[in-house]
Amino acid sequence: MIQGEHIGFFKYGLLLSIFFYLAIIIAIEIFYPLLAYLPPGKNYEITSPYLLIGDKKDLAIVYLENPDADKTIIFSHGNAENLALLMPYLKYLQQNGYQVISYDYTGYGKSTGWPSSSATLNNIEQVYHYTVNQLSIPPEKIIIWGRSIGCGPSLYLMSKYPVNAGVLEAPFYSLHQVITHVMLTPFDPYPNYKWIQKVQAPLLIIHGDNDQIISPWHSKQLSDECNNCQLWQIQDLGHNDLFLAPNYFQNIFTFINHPHTKSTLNRTS
Repeated sequence: MIQGEHIGFFKYGLLLSIFFYLAIIIAIEIFYPLLAYLPPGKNYEITSPYLLIGDKKDLAIVYLENPDADKTIIFSHGNAENLALLMPYLKYLQQNGYQVISYDYTGYGKSTGWPSSSATLNNIEQVYHYTVNQLSIPPEKIIIWGRSIGCGPSLYLMSKYPVNAGVLEAPFYSLHQVITHVMLTPFDPYPNYKWIQKVQAPLLIIHGDNDQIISPWHSKQLSDECNNCQLWQIQDLGHNDLFLAPNYFQNIFTFINHPHTKSTLNRTS
């Protein structure tokens, strides 16, 4: 009788655990998108002309041409950013010898709709196809550059399509683990740890060792599972101030210009 009671309690506990786990999964799937995407206000003007692409003309992009450029950067911005806030950064890249294409995720800036992980993945695919098919820029001339949440769509794209190289600023191993540090569900919207294993192009991964938003262990884990990566961990800097590192852009430009050469980064930070 006592043994039967123990079995009953065990079954009850197992069912209760399964119930709570399913409740966690449902809560994550419902509420996580509401917390993960933080688009800034839409009431802004972009000082440079922007284009609306896609079948519904609902995806806002900017294309900063440079007739002397050999490489074209497709830049995926971070959370709480948009093309207007990003414009000085993009123009700096253009002025340093590159063509630059960037875009606002669905629900950000002048891109209409509701933000989601699937939308960002569709967005970068649209931008890539526009770059290759409409602008006639060959894949071997394309650099994929992602920052923070933008590393998700960047890795997704590089896992599927040919490019010259990629740059990841403060990436994450998986989106759920940014907060929980453990893999609660198999349904992560950005399984970067899976995508990076399929990337054939050279990658430069950059992370500040004082990042309080995305722990630097994310980049270390990604670099360990990467086929062709260089990891640059910057001392004493965090999530939003990496560009303050000495030789920051110099190192990135050196990598972009010679991605297939194992370069020694000028790590003075």
